[in-house]
Amino acid sequence: MHIRHTFLLLLFLWTMTGCQCKQTGQALEKALQLSGSNRQELENVLEYFSKNPSDSLKLKAARFLIENMPGHWGPDPESIGDYIKEVDSIQGLPAEIRRVMLNAPAMYPEEFPKMKRVDDIRIIKSEQLIQHINRVFRLKDSCEWLQHIEFGQFCEGILPYRIANEVLDFHYGETPPALLEDFQYATQYYDDCRHCPYSLAMFLQKRRMFTEMYPITNLRLYQFAYGGTQAKMVTTLRLRRLGVPGTIDYEPGENSQRNRMIYSTPICSRLFSRSYHEIFRPNSTKFYRKTYAHNPIPQPEGDEYVPPFFRDPFQKDVTAEYLNTKDIELELDLPDSFRYAYLAVWQNQEWLPVSFGEVNNGKCRFTKLGTDAVYLPVYYPDGQMKALDLPFVLCKTGQIKSLQTNGSKNIIIERTTPFHGRFNYSNDEFSKACIECADEPTFKNPQTVYVFGTPPNYRQVTSCWQNKYKKRYWRLKLSNTFTNLSEFHFLDAEGNTLQGHFPDGSENVQKSLTDNNSRTFGEVRGWWTVDFGKPETVAGVRYMLLVSDGNIVEGHEYELFYFDTFEWKSLGKQQTEGLHLAFEQIPGGCLYRLKDLTSETWGNIFTEENGRIKFW
Repeated sequence: MHIRHTFLLLLFLWTMTGCQCKQTGQALEKALQLSGSNRQELENVLEYFSKNPSDSLKLKAARFLIENMPGHWGPDPESIGDYIKEVDSIQGLPAEIRRVMLNAPAMYPEEFPKMKRVDDIRIIKSEQLIQHINRVFRLKDSCEWLQHIEFGQFCEGILPYRIANEVLDFHYGETPPALLEDFQYATQYYDDCRHCPYSLAMFLQKRRMFTEMYPITNLRLYQFAYGGTQAKMVTTLRLRRLGVPGTIDYEPGENSQRNRMIYSTPICSRLFSRSYHEIFRPNSTKFYRKTYAHNPIPQPEGDEYVPPFFRDPFQKDVTAEYLNTKDIELELDLPDSFRYAYLAVWQNQEWLPVSFGEVNNGKCRFTKLGTDAVYLPVYYPDGQMKALDLPFVLCKTGQIKSLQTNGSKNIIIERTTPFHGRFNYSNDEFSKACIECADEPTFKNPQTVYVFGTPPNYRQVTSCWQNKYKKRYWRLKLSNTFTNLSEFHFLDAEGNTLQGHFPDGSENVQKSLTDNNSRTFGEVRGWWTVDFGKPETVAGVRYMLLVSDGNIVEGHEYELFYFDTFEWKSLGKQQTEGLHLAFEQIPGGCLYRLKDLTSETWGNIFTEENGRIKFW
């Protein structure tokens, strides 16, 4: 029996580490070949976990890490030695923040011209990988919520030894005491936290320990620790440190990974993965997930250009976990020498590619597209983006609506960007406010002249009343503690602004509320009084609630553009005399955008239908 057992064990080891091309799989063999002189270190890992049949899952995890290791890299520590010393000079720096700061040379290469990259597969040591795998499996065995986790979720949510392109580092440090205390409390007293990683992550995030700011006085180092995506990386590292599967998800609308809209997302076997950071962008179209495993990328023939975003194999399309999606097929007139077409969306004043598809017989299929969004089919001759067709709206039903010129239109424009009701609190704060007048400044016996209803959210409003009182002191009295207003003017019977002294407001508040500029605002607490110096008859008020930037500004010059024959064309300039723009007899049915020439700012793209503007 002993001889037979030894023979079987040797046969098993030979199966795992010998004759690799057939017995261990092509992906593993390719990785081992790419490891060069480091091959023995990787084979030692496979051999170590092959000795005991009870380690079969650890062996599977080791194979996953090695098979997908090609392409993962970090800076050569010797090439950035001075920077590492600078980081390590920060006393008490948490390990997760240190790891993120060691990703700075890869994220900001212009700051580190001497940086050299080194591939993991050529330097990683067997001892490091074995200890890492054993540590992760101790978490898996001790955390109730990981008992039945899918292996794929485990491999992407906890198993990876790196978060980005940081210097290879297997030092995990200690969990911050306050975070550990919250973690222990949650798993001891809350049933859902013991069994659901999403609930546990939500509880911990509520305690605001993930994004705590470690005091770094050097502004340059502070940027490397917390600028761009780094804070989300710290969150994900701390999730994984506690055994909570977590990944980095992001929208592809930015060319630079520093500025992408990203989310630290807990992974749950029962629920769709959702970030505990709200997804509030109304026209999000695509979401991708940073993975350790390789994913399909365009494989062009010849020298066909591929946009940088789609050259990264370590990202997976997870749009369907965030949005209701549709698949579409487009007929595209792509030159024969090109294999791939792309869909671009408009962000930051440029078209940015978010999806790719392979063209076959003049047709191209694009999958998992967010609906109620505008897309532009494009390709890249000579490395430069060029439109293949007109932009189109992908409707919620999956219908494609081409944005091509159709007749003429008259349009009224009041804003350059959409106004989001979920962020508008001034309506509730202002509702049921009233106008009072009195003969003395204490308002001992006030007359209530007018009670406000719910005002329009962003428009300037003029309210008048029939009762005529001639009083020296007038005031806006709130029903709530305070509110923010952009404008507030007392008017005479002809609609002219009455001038007075404002004893209840600071000079800055007074200026902000009476400067006819919707972009400034003042905070009114309780009431806001005007002393006219003598009795005056006030017939009404003109006011505007606090709004975000986006209203048309009086006196500014604007230029309107529309998209036609694959480029933006001007429809003329106009200077405002009020708080809206009116353009007559312009091409209808197409895509527009507006530029404030005075402030040199652009608004969102928009369409117009049935007299209403819709921003995209």
